[in-house]
Amino acid sequence: MPKKDAVAVISMEEDANDGLDTMSRDDLSMPFFKITQPLTPEVVAGDAKPGQIMNSATGDIYETMEVVPCGYEKQYLEWTPRESGGGLKAVYNQYDGPVLLSSCMKNDKGKDVLPNGNLLIPTAVHYVCAWLNDIPVLGIMSMTSTALKKSRRWNSVMTSIKVKGAKGMFTPPMYGYSYSVKVSSETNNYGTWFNWDISMLKPVDDANMYDLCKKFNQEMKKGAVQVKHVNSDSDDVPF
Repeated sequence: MPKKDAVAVISMEEDANDGLDTMSRDDLSMPFFKITQPLTPEVVAGDAKPGQIMNSATGDIYETMEVVPCGYEKQYLEWTPRESGGGLKAVYNQYDGPVLLSSCMKNDKGKDVLPNGNLLIPTAVHYVCAWLNDIPVLGIMSMTSTALKKSRRWNSVMTSIKVKGAKGMFTPPMYGYSYSVKVSSETNNYGTWFNWDISMLKPVDDANMYDLCKKFNQEMKKGAVQVKHVNSDSDDVPF
């Protein structure tokens, strides 16, 4: 009698990345890790609570993350006010931005307004690799308003690290250490909001993670990583 057909064996590992290798970063949605504020749409809809960390690409919510910083840029974003239609008009670098900033006037919310009526928002852009559910996820932590103070402190911590090497003391690359990222509440005379809470964890000891973060750093420096900012007044701290 004829032999039964052998059971077909599927080996996805042998075909790893097949069909995905033609995609560049321009074809993917680079996640933004943002803090949910009381008026964030997902909070209003009941899908999240204020004071959580959200992955903008997936909608996943986290209470804390382990993050390796991979790169940093200071940008100045020109936005059309929402009442005038909204939308990103231009992105200026760390050299052109301050020149434009000197021409701004403050509005009643303390934001910088250009002579043309648009807003100019100083923005700290941190390129990071977050370790989420045992998977490394490349993304952006964009900081404005009161979060700029958190960004400056984080940068100061990174530049102050000193390690003893064969040739003496040296400052390791920013992707040499991981950090705990959480959210904490802050209050002033105008109200309460949520802000980043970042503290150093440990040196990166996984070679694959180190290489991934180093590559992300190099891609950022070459301009291969496109940051697509999305404005949402409900995510901003209004004071």
